[in-house]
Formats: sequence, C-alpha cells, structure tokens
Amino acid sequence: MLTKEELATHRAIQRLGQKIPDLSLRDLFASSFLQGIISNPNYDFTKINEDNVKGIAKGSYLIADAMLEAREKK
Repeated sequence: MLTKEELATHRAIQRLGQKIPDLSLRDLFASSFLQGIISNPNYDFTKINEDNVKGIAKGSYLIADAMLEAREKK
C-alpha cells in the first residue's frame, strides 16, 4: 500500500506523463536536479560549454539512478 506522499508523487507523475508521454521517474529526478543547479545563484553560467553541459546532463542521470536505487532499498 502506498503512503499519502507516494500516492501524491505517483499522481503528479501521471499528470506530467499526460503532458509529456515519455517522461519517466528517472527523467523527473534528473530534471529536478537540473532545476536545482539552474536556480543556484552562485552557479557560474559563464563557464558553460559543450563539455560542461554534457557532464551536468550525465551527472543528473547518475544522481537520478542513485535516487531510484535508494527507493528500491527502502
């Protein structure tokens, strides 16, 4: 049985999925991490280049994978 928080998360993902059909929980976790980076007022946007962007994108999915793994061990 799902907790209230898990049910709310599931419903939110379903609503997002209706708008973006291919959005997975992994994508949602990765995009949340990216939003955190972008919202950081100390992030130096002058250093953005192709290598940094690829590294940030890869890192976002590594974090998402770790979050999914932690959920499974719960």
